[in-house]
Amino acid sequence: MTVVVLSVWTMIRAAYGLHDRVTSGMILHEMVELWAHEEQLDLGQAEALGGEALKHLFLSKGDSISLEEKGESVVGSLSGKGQGFQIQMSRFKPQDFLRKMTLLEELGEKDGDSV
Repeated sequence: MTVVVLSVWTMIRAAYGLHDRVTSGMILHEMVELWAHEEQLDLGQAEALGGEALKHLFLSKGDSISLEEKGESVVGSLSGKGQGFQIQMSRFKPQDFLRKMTLLEELGEKDGDSV
């Protein structure tokens, strides 16, 4: 009986650990993406939001998010117990996207295709 309980406890703990790793990676990605799309948000505010979200995880109580701006991009790092993630993203520029879409539409019209 003890072996069964210990096995179940080990599987549940592993599931919570996996949940925390995935969730903390998603929180880091959300903070980096939030910085990339929000013009008024600075890195300190994004770090504070991410740190607040990390407090609600089950096993990863010592994890921390740090964001560092490098030119037109930001590097987000997550450090914790035996895990680490790093994401880099540049600031979103809607005018570049619209320029590229207009160019694609023009090229499609020349060929008789549509986007």
